[in-house]
Amino acid sequence: MTALPDRHRLEQQWFRTDFLTPRGIPPTSIEKDVKCEFQDVIWKKPYNEWIAKYAVAAAVVEVVVVVVVVVVVVVVVVVVVVHVVVIVVAVIVVVVKAAAAVTIFVVVVHVVVL
Repeated sequence: MTALPDRHRLEQQWFRTDFLTPRGIPPTSIEKDVKCEFQDVIWKKPYNEWIAKYAVAAAVVEVVVVVVVVVVVVVVVVVVVVHVVVIVVAVIVVVVKAAAAVTIFVVVVHVVVL
């Protein structure tokens, strides 16, 4: 068998590994066309620019989502703290009113009894 030129040997290696063609069988013209079209689509500059644009857009969306989540968490924490403060103040007011009522009752009973 005559030695193939380097280019053809490399093409055969590429197709053997990616298309699993049996060793020694050269790739068909259809396989060569598929390889060329695949490389053209993947490595064209507009395609890479498209990926870059959408990568930037995805990063912006991610930052916006993180900011929104942080704001929501802060608002929830503030609301919970305000509710806890209101409940504590209400309990204190109820206890003070109850103590005042008991004091008034005791004073009235002492005045009436004495």
